[in-house]
Amino acid sequence: MVEELRKRILDAPDDPDPWRVLGDWLQQRGDPRGEFIRVQLALEDPLIDPATRRSLQGKERALLNAHEREWLGPLGDPLFANKDQPLSARWGFRRGFLHTLDLVNAMPDVVAGLVASPDRDLLRSLSVEYAFEENEVLEPLVNVNFPSVVAFRFGDGTGSLREEGLAGVIAGGMPRLRALTVSGRRVDTKSLFSLKAPDLEELDVSCAHEHATKALAKNPSFANLERLALAPHALEPGDDESGYLPLSAVRDIARSPHLQAIGQLSLWQSSAGDAGVAELLRSGMLARLHILNLSYGTITDEGARMIAESEAPKTLQSLTLTQNRLTPDGIALVEGCGIGHVVAQNQRDEDNIWYLYHGDIE
Repeated sequence: MVEELRKRILDAPDDPDPWRVLGDWLQQRGDPRGEFIRVQLALEDPLIDPATRRSLQGKERALLNAHEREWLGPLGDPLFANKDQPLSARWGFRRGFLHTLDLVNAMPDVVAGLVASPDRDLLRSLSVEYAFEENEVLEPLVNVNFPSVVAFRFGDGTGSLREEGLAGVIAGGMPRLRALTVSGRRVDTKSLFSLKAPDLEELDVSCAHEHATKALAKNPSFANLERLALAPHALEPGDDESGYLPLSAVRDIARSPHLQAIGQLSLWQSSAGDAGVAELLRSGMLARLHILNLSYGTITDEGARMIAESEAPKTLQSLTLTQNRLTPDGIALVEGCGIGHVVAQNQRDEDNIWYLYHGDIE
């Protein structure tokens, strides 16, 4: 019975009905997790009155206090051993099982516990912020699948993880992935952008040196991608000063036949400038966007004019052109063309190019 219900849950993890049946079945047999499932399902109802919610939350806390370590299975001992350490891990339950796991510092025993956990297949959100000697510590995650994970975050936004390809390989074992956030200096973006992820809606890559935008543009499984954000690492000695997101990268993205669903686009530190704006217009992509962020670029008043005189103000809800090369006249053009929200602060002089490469320098 339990295996049959787990299969129904894995087939449709968002459907509350099989979870409710599992809760009833466990509760009838005196298993406290059954009551926990029922309590957490009840708390999902936004219409319950405040007094009932407080009562349910009290029951939820009492059940967790009594059984949390046991319900974590192989993860219980390693997680509780470092529970009071601020830089260890955070986790949460939903519908009676581990739902969210954030490995602030991925320790080998915690990773081993995750791999061994029989409830790993019910996990919905996984985050790995940092791992000392990350390849050795995280390698076990390459050989397992996470069939229910919909959100995966790798890195902490500062490029602290420097792996070459683990992010893409681990994400490859997440067939339901909807949101992928990766921050790493030497991320293998070709592998990452070649993932088969037909449910992916959000892709955010920061602190990377290389962006395989041709692979991104050619990936037919990204047809449902709605949000794309790329923010490179700082320029390093010997690197090409054209930047990590040149005009060719913007062209790849704008002309892709598979990236037609993108409504939110963020390209930081792109040297494409006015030619990039023209490419977004020519391809028709700008007319499909409702949020556009081109911060730290080389856009001038000419680019501002192209945006203001196009059809984009009819669909764009937000435009960010912070740290470009606009004059007050160019700023006035985009602020007065009908776009709901415009941010265009701290414009730069053409003689200063280094702001393009500010990135992460850790």
